[in-house]
Amino acid sequence: IPLLIEELVGADRERGWGSTATTHDLMLAAVRRLPEPTQDVLRTASIGGQRTGRGLLAAVTGLSAGALEASVRPAMDSGVLEADEDYVAFRHSLISEALHQDLLPGEHTSTHQRFAIALREDSSLVPAGCAAIEEAEHWQHAHDPARALGSAWRAAADAGRALARAEQLAMLTRVLELWESVPDGEWLT
Repeated sequence: IPLLIEELVGADRERGWGSTATTHDLMLAAVRRLPEPTQDVLRTASIGGQRTGRGLLAAVTGLSAGALEASVRPAMDSGVLEADEDYVAFRHSLISEALHQDLLPGEHTSTHQRFAIALREDSSLVPAGCAAIEEAEHWQHAHDPARALGSAWRAAADAGRALARAEQLAMLTRVLELWESVPDGEWLT
């Protein structure tokens, strides 16, 4: 993997890590060289996946478009992120995975909650037909079975209207899996 080799050579020169560096350490080393506000945005973006819409990332971080741009600029300049007009994407999935794994459990949960809330408030932050499914995923990862159940039920209905049968089946399966853990499930569906 070229990215891994680049980071290994750079880390060996900078710190003499050589063979003792793990992949996780190498991927985080590139991020840790960036300013703290940029690192904060990258940690948040790692919850959004490999690629996150700029509008969604701004909503979740609470930053204006200009402040978000200023925060991600060092990551783009250093090659950690790539961006176009609408999205930011990690250069390699190893970077986003390392950041995601480095989050504390509370950070992980609260960031998934912020993503779910942003999607509930403005479904236009993701492509049409994706908001309910993504919201359900974020509530699931935020360990909120009641909200995950309600979101999965709405996502199944949206998928059914769009004739997206595989997605509908996946969301209905999630509803069934969550049903027993939510005392008032019938009121949420």
